[in-house]
Amino acid sequence: MLRWRVVRYVWVAVMVILLAACGGTGPEAPAEAPAEAPAAEEQAAEAAAPAGDLPLGAAPYPEPPELDLGGVEVERLPIDQIVTYKALPEYHEPEWVTELVEQGLLPPVEERLPKEPQVFLESGMATGIGVYGDVWRDFSACPTAGWNNGAGVTSGWFGIEAMSWWDQALVQTGPLYRADQDVEPFPQLAKSWEWSEDGTQLTMHLIEGAKWSDGHPFTADDVIFTWEDLIWDPNIVRFGAKGDTWTFDGQPTTLEKLDDYTIRFTFPVEKPVQMYYYMDEGDFSLSPAHILKPLHPRYNSNTDYKAFADALPPDHLPQVTMGPWAAVEYRTDELVIMRRNPYYWKVDEAGNQLPYIDEAVFQKGAS
Repeated sequence: MLRWRVVRYVWVAVMVILLAACGGTGPEAPAEAPAEAPAAEEQAAEAAAPAGDLPLGAAPYPEPPELDLGGVEVERLPIDQIVTYKALPEYHEPEWVTELVEQGLLPPVEERLPKEPQVFLESGMATGIGVYGDVWRDFSACPTAGWNNGAGVTSGWFGIEAMSWWDQALVQTGPLYRADQDVEPFPQLAKSWEWSEDGTQLTMHLIEGAKWSDGHPFTADDVIFTWEDLIWDPNIVRFGAKGDTWTFDGQPTTLEKLDDYTIRFTFPVEKPVQMYYYMDEGDFSLSPAHILKPLHPRYNSNTDYKAFADALPPDHLPQVTMGPWAAVEYRTDELVIMRRNPYYWKVDEAGNQLPYIDEAVFQKGAS
């Protein structure tokens, strides 16, 4: 409310200044002979005529501002020059993770990665291959309610969801400012896709052999659970798209599992490419079926939807995610500590398992 009052007062002040400038009370200018008034027909024609080729009352659409992201020039590239999916000859990890492997606490890095991880290509990296280490320090002014984001529970925003939840979507649209086109999204857990000849079916191929941060395999079952039991369940209040988003003239879109790594959408209309933007981060971020399905009221008669939404409270740690960092420590209204996910399914072109930064610390507080 205070913000709107300030804005209102600023606008009032601006209007006062403009009025003073346009209609001041200074000395009157010397009178001049009045110009001959145009005929009524000419006045009507001038009022009806648009400015140039623009529609009546329209204003020219301005050019977009230059992108200035940390002073780095943005070079728009084909997506396949930024990321791809392929096996590399060898993989690397931070030394402290290797020590955990040697202690028998983690499998070797090549066993933790998918068959063909997503590879960040050096051609798409503005500053080249990175180095391991350091801590990301940030601030979150939103309370952390829990980790069941697919059921509308906030983890604290201010980057926490982006670090742990958004990376588990079918596709990505956020980085499209880097692509040389604006329709096809970046691949994510869906690494490729194709349309049927009639444009009503979209078959997507999922990344094979990826794992959640607890080591459990990621499969099409996670996609179907998210679709049927979160997106289409009318009792779930969630962020992002719901079932009505996927309905065209009263006809629903359907989704089926073809095998563990292949899914197929069937649409009531021809090639609705706008639906890419409801398969992306936040809208179609996937939830772990192996964790949440046994807690869902459809499969558990001893619970309800409120209990389901609250099933992963802030102290239910470590968080299970497909993102680069997972929450490992939480102190109410004080902090959230997130540590690199040892099963993260992305690498750089040199074979370094991502992320580069080991830890993220969010101080909690009020805005």
